[in-house]
Amino acid sequence: MRIRAKTLIYFQIIYNLIIKYLIQAFHLPSMLNYVSDLVTIFLLLAMLQGRKGGHSRIRQYDPAAQKPFIGRHYLFKGLVIVYILWSVFSYIINLYNPVLYLWGIRNNFRYFVFVAACYRYLNKEDIERIFDIFFWFYCVNIVVLSYQILVQNIRYDFASGLFGAGEAMGGVSELNALIVIVVSIYVVKYLTRSAPLWKMIVAVAGALFMAAINELKIVYIEVFIIFALVTLITRFSVKKLTMIGLGTMLMAFSMVYLQSLYPNWAGFFSIDEIVRYSTMGYGSKTAISRIGAVGFVTENFFHDPLEYIFGIGLGNADYSSNFTFLQSKFYQLHQNTNYHFIQSAFTLVEMGFVGLGLFMAILLSPAMYSMQIKHRTGLSKQDRYLLNIVILISLFAIVMLFYNLALRREGMAYSYFFFFSIPVIVVKEANRRGGDTGSTLR
Repeated sequence: MRIRAKTLIYFQIIYNLIIKYLIQAFHLPSMLNYVSDLVTIFLLLAMLQGRKGGHSRIRQYDPAAQKPFIGRHYLFKGLVIVYILWSVFSYIINLYNPVLYLWGIRNNFRYFVFVAACYRYLNKEDIERIFDIFFWFYCVNIVVLSYQILVQNIRYDFASGLFGAGEAMGGVSELNALIVIVVSIYVVKYLTRSAPLWKMIVAVAGALFMAAINELKIVYIEVFIIFALVTLITRFSVKKLTMIGLGTMLMAFSMVYLQSLYPNWAGFFSIDEIVRYSTMGYGSKTAISRIGAVGFVTENFFHDPLEYIFGIGLGNADYSSNFTFLQSKFYQLHQNTNYHFIQSAFTLVEMGFVGLGLFMAILLSPAMYSMQIKHRTGLSKQDRYLLNIVILISLFAIVMLFYNLALRREGMAYSYFFFFSIPVIVVKEANRRGGDTGSTLR
């Protein structure tokens, strides 16, 4: 029996949300992390073969709408193509081990394949189902994280709920991305009368509770930014006042709770302390900092003018925890600086300033396109709140780029990049509706 492409998309999201926890908790083979690569290959083959593995109603679309239509003003696809070509130029300039280049392609470009599969095979019903998956996974994650910290006494980077069972670091980046996604979804949906108040409260209170018990200080800033952005991109309403009031109260309680659990962080929420924390070395005083990542790279790693432009090559600073032959010489020499913990530094080292700029443009293009089209005629209320959610997720991708490695680690990267397909799905279905009246959205 042939597996539908749509089923593989659901599997890809759910599998990567839980597999790292299962590997650690039940001591399963770490090679299970690479199952997602097989799924990506199957999705790519399905698209190349032109098979429509999605819901049967997709076959009722106008033939032009069945193609992965991007729209004249959605630059995501074009920017991705330029980014891929830039990696080729960078490889030609540096000429290094081609195996490392292929490894870099795998680590960086698999999510673009997933975006293409999402906008080809999914519809708005699927988007809402995936939102539900995120919400209930989030609820379970609150319980699991609480157990890890309050009962098992697992702390800091080792405690990440369902992104790890306390035996390895790294899952906090994925937890942070999950919090941004769920809070963004349910704050916007509540304000548009598309989700009940209790779901918004669970999303926000859950984020602030997890931030307090695991010392995730960045979450307070992220929740504040989400509220501020939502206030700017949505209309005034009583619901907005309710959201601001509840959010302020929950944030105040959470800050007090954080400082009661971790007295050494008393006074953290001043501008001076936040700046000082952001400029600290990541993991040690001599390592790279989040704010100073770009300066650190140029000062310590770049010695040739071409490196500023092209970097040292995609994959040429990469590594693998399972295969030593995939560990680059650069990684072996400089891993103590923790450049590979912050994606902006990682990308800058490998692709230079042009590559970093292209990647930032890719991440921002969904927000730019969504802001461009969300007020046009032919869109439903659902279309508009979906585009508002995309705006938040896209803007926060820049925060993720300079703060952690969430957009590179498969635990949440597939889920995060899924949102970049939503504008295309919205336009595709709006055009299908408009086809009956002779009007289309561009």
